[in-house]
Amino acid sequence: GPTWWLLATVATYCIVGMAITVGFHRLFSHLSFYTNNIYEFLLLVFGTMACSGSSIQWNIAHQAHHKYSDGPGDPHNVKNIWSFLLFNYHYPKYDMKMVKMMLQRTHMPKLHLWMHHNFWLFNLSVLTVMFLIDPLFAFYGFVLPVGLLLIMGGIHNVVAHWGGRPRNIWWYAPISFGEWAHEEHHKFPSLPRFGDYDPGYKLIQFIRC
Repeated sequence: GPTWWLLATVATYCIVGMAITVGFHRLFSHLSFYTNNIYEFLLLVFGTMACSGSSIQWNIAHQAHHKYSDGPGDPHNVKNIWSFLLFNYHYPKYDMKMVKMMLQRTHMPKLHLWMHHNFWLFNLSVLTVMFLIDPLFAFYGFVLPVGLLLIMGGIHNVVAHWGGRPRNIWWYAPISFGEWAHEEHHKFPSLPRFGDYDPGYKLIQFIRC
């Protein structure tokens, strides 16, 4: 019934959203904590399902976002009319030295590279399997929640830097997995905790090794 499909949407939104903030952002981009290869595998797989870029693309774009924050080199500069698009994480300027450094920090560099080279193949395969199980499952369990994540993440990218500087967005807290404390994160990017209310940090405490 409708209730079960709604639960599937909420579950995917939360699982994939957590994988982005905890895995792609805090672990792969900032190395804010350490964990084992099982949790790294899960964070990589579910984070890739967000369709906002591979872990490598995400890392390169996010490093540029911090280095050139609100400037010409920032892929999410709000002066760019397309800054709300999370697809900007498909950043064209790859610093291979930075890629190598990232892969050296991971438990499974070959899997990161495979996901990078087969990004769309992976996501289309997941969507196809879900569609074969039930077309409604594909829509409510993938298309709708991932679409919502991309929209909300894009809005966050713009609003969190409105006015040309990082801001904390209190009204975004209930659905941001901790990402609402954007000003705090830019001040202390290597810390695993973002602000006082941070569900992502709760998960980090659980899986930390």
